[in-house]
Formats: sequence, C-alpha cells, structure tokens
Amino acid sequence: MVDLDRSFQLNPNNSQILTNRGVTKAKLGDIAGSLQDYNKALQIDPKYARAYMNRAYSRSVAGDLHGAIKDTLDALALDSSLKIAQANLCIFHGENSDFQRAKIACENSVRLNTLNPHVYLTLGVAQENLGDNISALYNFNRAIELDKNFTNAYRNRGVVFEKLGDLPKACSDWKLASSLGSSDASMWAKNQCR
Repeated sequence: MVDLDRSFQLNPNNSQILTNRGVTKAKLGDIAGSLQDYNKALQIDPKYARAYMNRAYSRSVAGDLHGAIKDTLDALALDSSLKIAQANLCIFHGENSDFQRAKIACENSVRLNTLNPHVYLTLGVAQENLGDNISALYNFNRAIELDKNFTNAYRNRGVVFEKLGDLPKACSDWKLASSLGSSDASMWAKNQCR
C-alpha cells in the first residue's frame, strides 16, 4: 500500500494507479476508501473499464447491487472481453433475484468459456426459479465439477432432485452439503431423510 500511495503522489492523475490502490483497499476491507479511489480514477479517465469493473465489486460488497450492475454494464460497454465483468453481471443479477437477466448474463459468461463455479451455480439457480429444473441440474453438476467442495451447489442440486421426486439423491446432496457446513441442508436432511 505504501508503494501505491507513493506512486499516486508522484502521478496524481494516473487512473490506473488509483484503481490499483482501490483494489488493494478493497482487499484490506476498506470498501469506502476503495470507492473513493475508483471515483477519482473515473473522474480522470471516464472510459477506464477496469475502474468501473472494480468499483462494481466494491458497490456490491457495500450492498448497492443496482450501482454494481450499472458499473458492470458500463465496463462491458467499454470492453466486452472482460470475462470477470460478465461473470460478475451474472452473479449480481442473481443476487438481485432478477433471474431472467441472470440467466442471460450467465449464458453470456459461459460462452466466454468461464471456469467460475459461481457462474454455473447462479445460472442453475436462475433456471430453477424459471422452472427449468433439468438445465439447473446440468449447471449445478458443472459447478461441482469445477469445485468439489461447493456447498451451495450440492445444496441447490438437492433441492432440484427433491422437486423432481428423487428424494434419495436429494438426501445424498443435502448430507454432503451439511458436512461442508450448510445449516439449512442439515435441517432438510434431518427432517426428510432416513
């Protein structure tokens, strides 16, 4: 951080330095400070896609999902090749329970060859909420392939198995999710599984 502060003092109009400092502040838990740096970076260079993308993350952590989505869309308008921004757009829409937009954004992220298990989880949740349980299962499976300890993927796949009438598979997933720390999966396994 000291090096970034020194670089900023030497180059106060460098949006890249401000953005890098914002990233460091966010990693250290200083979300308000990171937002200040991203805002300054964007005042200097309003076409710096990476500053929008990183500010979107800090906004999401601060609970401003609408701002996070707007910044992500701005970043993608400036640079459509940003895989992380496309993945984040998928996740932000999912967190906002806008499942139709989440599905579209997640599918776009998948087309960019993402290996982010959270994208597949969010796509599965969106598909489940839109009534496409078979596609949801496929995407929960894909999330698990990418992260064998992905608690929420097992938990949600169990929910879909239950909806499809396969309680033994649902129980298996809930028990696994429970062993990985999911309290709701533990409760479901306890109440519905023998």
